[in-house]
Amino acid sequence: MIAASNELADSAGALGAHEVRMIPSGVDLPAEVGEEADPPELLHVVCPSRREGFGVACLEAMAHARPVVATSVGGLRDLVVDGETGVVVPPRDVGALRLALERLLADPELRRRLGAAARRRAEERFSWASGTDATLAAYAEAAGTMGP
Repeated sequence: MIAASNELADSAGALGAHEVRMIPSGVDLPAEVGEEADPPELLHVVCPSRREGFGVACLEAMAHARPVVATSVGGLRDLVVDGETGVVVPPRDVGALRLALERLLADPELRRRLGAAARRRAEERFSWASGTDATLAAYAEAAGTMGP
């Protein structure tokens, strides 16, 4: 079985699935990334989920070199690395979410650094090419272990 996040893979295993492999969804990477607005804008507040299977909107923001503030739930844990590609806050902690957003809005260099790292992570780990390669490898392995 293939799951889009470690959280979903763990859930599938807990329900009795055997040999669950995590292969995340891919994202289109724009050839060029636009400049941020001045003053900075919040496009989507940004990923404060209570539950999240994967987090496509979060990954799309990363592909566009935007830092992400996300809660530490589900598939968001596979995407955002706290202090490297964005800021991770506890779920349901409105105060921590507010502080993280205020910190990013006040610091253009931090936004630039986290956004650039987020794009690199999206490109290296979540491109369609890497997802396709991993899926084909999983199918080849399954076909090789299956009987006639």
